[in-house]
Amino acid sequence: MENGEKTIELVPDSPYSEEEVRTNLSGWYIHQPYQNVYSVKYNPLVDMLYGIAELKWNKIIGEKENLDKYGLEQPDMKLTFQTEEGEETLLIGDQAGEGKRYAKLTDGEQIGTIAEDVLEPYQLQAFELVEKFVKIIAIDVLEQLQINYGDQEILIEIDHPIEQEDQESPLFFIDDQAVEEDTFRNLYKDIAGLSVDDTVEDATYHSPEATMVYTIFNQEQKEKQEIKVELVSYDKQNFAVFLNGKADFLLKKDVFEQMLKKILQA
Repeated sequence: MENGEKTIELVPDSPYSEEEVRTNLSGWYIHQPYQNVYSVKYNPLVDMLYGIAELKWNKIIGEKENLDKYGLEQPDMKLTFQTEEGEETLLIGDQAGEGKRYAKLTDGEQIGTIAEDVLEPYQLQAFELVEKFVKIIAIDVLEQLQINYGDQEILIEIDHPIEQEDQESPLFFIDDQAVEEDTFRNLYKDIAGLSVDDTVEDATYHSPEATMVYTIFNQEQKEKQEIKVELVSYDKQNFAVFLNGKADFLLKKDVFEQMLKKILQA
């Protein structure tokens, strides 16, 4: 999708392991305009997919018309849909009146109008589409989470039943102290729910003020994987959230500190 400002690319393919993205309900990922790849929210994605069938011609204007006359030489929006068979791009031009917009397929000569309301699912900005969790990992694959902030170090561990044959349910520990399952699961909602607040394009990496290192376990392959989130001070109020050495979002420092406080009080 191109709306005159940035290209937004949504793809049902992930560069991550199945364990890392188990919480992604939509099954789709946003590859552009961000540096990293992130999960797409379920509801707007569904609206887009079902909305494809509603992209119908309302009226045919003609063929080989002057594209500039209808705002199609430099369209307000481009929607490209790609399948295994190929791709089609729909150009959206000027207002045509009565809630309609001029439109044209790039590989066709025909110019027509399309109802403006069916375009609404495709007019969202990237930040409205992306899941804003800093990093959400499913409990059933999380083995350990180590959080460092200043002189504070918190170690969260989950002992899964599969590691102990005589154990029926997971055991939870914070700094080697056992925590009741209900207490931990409620607390983990705050950890997993830690969310970014804004986008950033000019963050510079330097020594992080805080880190969150997740260790997840692939039972089938008997392999462990580490995922590191680095929180680098951006200004007095915000951290830049660095993943894979790149930052796209800001996290409020006080929100992070509130989460830490809840962990320490558990």
